[in-house]
Amino acid sequence: MNARRARRCKWLIGAMWLCASGFTHSLATAQGASMTTNSKAVGHTSSRDGLVVVERRWPPLLHVVVQLRTGSLSDPDGQSGRAALCWGALVRAGGARDRAAFAATLEAMGARIDVDVGRQTTQVVVSGLSEHAEPMMALLSDALLRPRFDVDDVDEVRDQLIAGIEDREDDDESRAADALVRYALRGTPAGRPVDGSPHSLAKIDAAACRVLHAAAIGGAAVEIGFAGAVDFATAAALTRRHLAPLRKPRQRPGTASNRVSVAPKRDGRRLLLIDHPGQTAAQITLAIPMPGSQAKGTTERIVADAILAGTFTSRLSHQIRELRGWTYSIGSVLRAGPRHGLWSLSWAPRNSVAAKSLDLVVRHLELAAKDGGTAAEVDFARDFLRGSQRHAIETGADELAARLHALAQGHPDGWVDQFEGRLAGITAFGVAKSMAADYSASDVVVVVVGDAKKLRPSLDALASGFAIELLSADGQPEDTTLAGKPATVTPARPTPPAPAEALEGPAFDESGEQVELPPPATPSAADDSEDRDENGDDDGGTDGGDGDGGEGDGGEGDGGDESDGGDESDGGDESNNGGEAGDSDGESATPASDKDASNDEPPPAPRPKSTAKPAAKAKSAPKPKSAPAVPKNGAKKAP
Repeated sequence: MNARRARRCKWLIGAMWLCASGFTHSLATAQGASMTTNSKAVGHTSSRDGLVVVERRWPPLLHVVVQLRTGSLSDPDGQSGRAALCWGALVRAGGARDRAAFAATLEAMGARIDVDVGRQTTQVVVSGLSEHAEPMMALLSDALLRPRFDVDDVDEVRDQLIAGIEDREDDDESRAADALVRYALRGTPAGRPVDGSPHSLAKIDAAACRVLHAAAIGGAAVEIGFAGAVDFATAAALTRRHLAPLRKPRQRPGTASNRVSVAPKRDGRRLLLIDHPGQTAAQITLAIPMPGSQAKGTTERIVADAILAGTFTSRLSHQIRELRGWTYSIGSVLRAGPRHGLWSLSWAPRNSVAAKSLDLVVRHLELAAKDGGTAAEVDFARDFLRGSQRHAIETGADELAARLHALAQGHPDGWVDQFEGRLAGITAFGVAKSMAADYSASDVVVVVVGDAKKLRPSLDALASGFAIELLSADGQPEDTTLAGKPATVTPARPTPPAPAEALEGPAFDESGEQVELPPPATPSAADDSEDRDENGDDDGGTDGGDGDGGEGDGGEGDGGDESDGGDESDGGDESNNGGEAGDSDGESATPASDKDASNDEPPPAPRPKSTAKPAAKAKSAPKPKSAPAVPKNGAKKAP
């Protein structure tokens, strides 16, 4: 299970846009955080002319990163996946050592070498004990400057990439994440998959890899980073001895990576339904185009993300997971390149409430754009981000990753250290402006993976209005051309009560009219069976909701283990700020802001249920005989 989670997180990071490149591993981390030290890890950070050194004397490890400003955006037409294939083959051998000798030398030192290919950057990383600094740097130099690109190595990496593609096709979460980026960025080079396809990979050979390598080493800007038991003078000397050809005039501070435009489409509300027959739950991923990290208001967007869905107690987590129990977890990811960004939200509701959950999410985005965030919510998000970021850069390697990423984003030296200062200056007014301008639900891209036959009728009836396109399981999201519908702003509704009141006081129906909840009744075994569809799915809410698969009575669903909320959130590499980001367990207390009446959307009143004793039911909650039953397909039966 842990291996699958690790594989899934790595794919989500790799597939979701410019992960190690123009788009953040963690946007909040890209903004920086104050560096902390302890008695065993005393050190400091130095940066000069593209050489970044994070000195941490304990433990005695060394982590070296060569970051090149080139990635999959440079893949030629028809050869998507070239960067992933060629850089993967590059770290298998080098110089006089073939694959076997190269691996044996690494293993004898207990070291490892890896490569991370993104859309706009590529990182080659070697790590091991600091006492092996010289031989590790020699191996890194052989791989980078004297690659072999043996045919067998290229073929082996190609087979591994294809196996990974096929494996992800069986995982709805991975498929939705991949399709979302390819759908939102269709028509741009970023709309092609980083790992390519079996068809495109078949066209790439060792000769193509040598062409790519010569262009990258000869022309791409490079940053070199050291983290661990090493000082700046030693790191500079190691660089001169082993990587001198990579030391070239550096781009000026504030200069971003490749100039390729990767702006998401903005053409209304679009929904791509990818058919996966037989699924009892849908995987939903929603995205809104965002400004880039060099645009004004970056920190405000980070705070707005934390308020909306970035923490366990955020608005959408509270509404979808806690109040209704519609999903085990819901998490957001805020990515931003230098010029463009993308905010995404993922959750997996059962089929019977998938459309309703999407409508509710869009409704709350509309409310956020209208009302902004409260002062209490902003204060809580600020405290959360300050604490989580200190965890996110706990090790020297973490800090080095944040600093190199900031450089790739075009930020000047020192950007990382100024994060808490920028965070302290955030106001509720600034966050409200960001929610209105950046989190507007006018242009929304949604990918739903699930059983199309079961999901399509309810999706067609969405109150929020989407242009829907059905895609077969083997379809290509980037080839779609569907334009979205104009945003349908839901009419203003009466202010709903706070969650505690909604459980036993007045509630509101679908039209926004206030209704009185009936007295509670004890459900019978027969009634419980009525709330399950033909596949055994619970069509009611968490506590036996309305009979049409509705929203329940507002009771709290357990949603699983609280320490694992926001599971969709990629292990903290992409600043979902909730769930696993920054190792946050999401166990902080619910802030007062989450009880704000203006942020809650209580469910409609449930239908009274029959009890084991008909006479008692008639006294407590009589059921009108004139009310027709409403089957799941929406057609009314005769009374």
